[in-house]
Amino acid sequence: MSPASPLPCSRAPLVRPDVDVIVVGAGVMGAAAAWQVARSGRRVLLVDRFAAGHTHGASHGASRIYRQAYGSARYLRLATDALPLWRELEAETGAALLTTTGGVDHGDPASVAEIAATLAAHDVPHAWLDPDRAALLWPGMRFDGPVLHQPDRAGRIAADQAVAAFIAAARGHGAEVRRPLAVTEIDIRGDDQVRVRTPDGVLGARRVIVAAGAWSAKLLGGIVALPPLRVTQEQPAYFPFRVRPPCVARADDWPIFIHHGPGVYGLTDPCGEVKVGFHGTGPVCDPDRRTFTPEPEGLRRLQDYVAAWLPGLDPGRPTPISCTYTSTSDAEFFLERHGPVVVGAGFSGHGFKHAPAVGRILADLAADRAVVEVGA
Repeated sequence: MSPASPLPCSRAPLVRPDVDVIVVGAGVMGAAAAWQVARSGRRVLLVDRFAAGHTHGASHGASRIYRQAYGSARYLRLATDALPLWRELEAETGAALLTTTGGVDHGDPASVAEIAATLAAHDVPHAWLDPDRAALLWPGMRFDGPVLHQPDRAGRIAADQAVAAFIAAARGHGAEVRRPLAVTEIDIRGDDQVRVRTPDGVLGARRVIVAAGAWSAKLLGGIVALPPLRVTQEQPAYFPFRVRPPCVARADDWPIFIHHGPGVYGLTDPCGEVKVGFHGTGPVCDPDRRTFTPEPEGLRRLQDYVAAWLPGLDPGRPTPISCTYTSTSDAEFFLERHGPVVVGAGFSGHGFKHAPAVGRILADLAADRAVVEVGA
């Protein structure tokens, strides 16, 4: 992730920048980038086309997974880098954001073995459990083959509160936030100046960080050579417990879980239900024309999965929810600078946990600091 060649720019007269950096997109990545820019002492303006608390993107909701259990060493290191930053954000804002529950991986043997090898190579504590033993530890769950348990570096992030905390912390360091305010065009004026056009007028900055999620291609088409980005409407659902087992007195007592093969993830919600979803299987959508309506066959498959593998939950009473994934073909993040434009895109449904570390990378790119490969 490094600066790319300068792009052709307008020959119109330069104008004095209003701020050092404009961040476009106040989801978790943009908010994290604004925090990192502001805490470095630079003037930053964070803008978003939607009002606070909207449900149009990928950052809303009660919870997201935090885990270091990756087969990729790069993403394990990135998640590791993010953990102390999550704790710094909690300390700075007083918000409780990351609850440690532990995590389990099971299913496809090759995938789980690769994760175990990467954890071992990075000295991350983990253990193998027999599936019957795991089922005794967590009644109401069934397991497919040997279970990889990571006890202390996995858990649940309070998603809505995390985004709000990043924004509050950025403001605490002097950042300005304007929303709702749509960006209609980005106009490059040179290697050190960019104009951002909005319905309320034109804003100038030395750099712009674009973290626009599903709208990245629409906003950056013709400006930055993005990889193909696939936008899908994902539809996980919350399922209630049938009867909470005696040893599951709190939602924290079920670990976050990944079932490799079917490609299913799950985590407990602070309110005591369990969020379960297929990873990246939703229909392709236009983010401006979403239905927010569950696709019946997808919901039925999810209910069938819960009935088979999570007998402690009631598959007949789902509460479907909707969000977007913006995915690259290989699920790799796109983090680059092109002239004065810094881009964070393609987080492929596994970016939230990494947000504070990604925000730091984006801020460093905007400050012309050298950035090595993600997670290195």
